[in-house]
Amino acid sequence: MCTPAFQFQDIKTKCKVSYFELVDLLVADLDHRFNQPGMNKLLVIERDVLTGTVQPDDIDVIMIQSSLLLDRH
Repeated sequence: MCTPAFQFQDIKTKCKVSYFELVDLLVADLDHRFNQPGMNKLLVIERDVLTGTVQPDDIDVIMIQSSLLLDRH
């Protein structure tokens, strides 16, 4: 014997459920996007470049390292 499908009492409740399903989906997608291998290293490189703690000669090395990180994935 099958259970009948859930029936929402009103459209507001149905919209709330859909809204929170969408929020969960977006959070999971962002989490997947920013928790990839190499992301922490790229964030450190970005911080160093933006704060000026990297010397101009180091930029070539950083570019090579970041491209190697990205090529692996």
